[in-house]
Amino acid sequence: MKNIKVFKNEHGDFKGVKIGWSWPAIFFSFFWCFYKKLFLLGLTIIIFSILLSDEVYYSFFTNAYVKLAIDIIFLIFFTVLLGKYGNRFVERSLIKRGYRETEVLIAKSIEVVVRRRLIMEGKKNNSNEIYNL
Repeated sequence: MKNIKVFKNEHGDFKGVKIGWSWPAIFFSFFWCFYKKLFLLGLTIIIFSILLSDEVYYSFFTNAYVKLAIDIIFLIFFTVLLGKYGNRFVERSLIKRGYRETEVLIAKSIEVVVRRRLIMEGKKNNSNEIYNL
């Protein structure tokens, strides 16, 4: 069972965001950011990736092991950051887009929570977006 925050906007659309760790954010990093409409975070990851590419910082570090260590540290840092805080970033994005938190539920999946809310409201989800994190 998962703890899921339910968000609703003024049009009656519901979104669900799982509380806690986000595995898709770890495995898909900036692709996940763009999919979740976290454009600034996704661009930040891409920019740092470019800056840490071999072509850009080759002149600073001639030792291949130092370059590898920096790349690994960067990868671990951003994947842990996205895994731990990714769902919070999505919550903030939803709030900025006009959603408000209505409740926290415990359910097997986000889809179940959103469908349950829609049935109780007697409406269909116009956006068809479910944040399965």
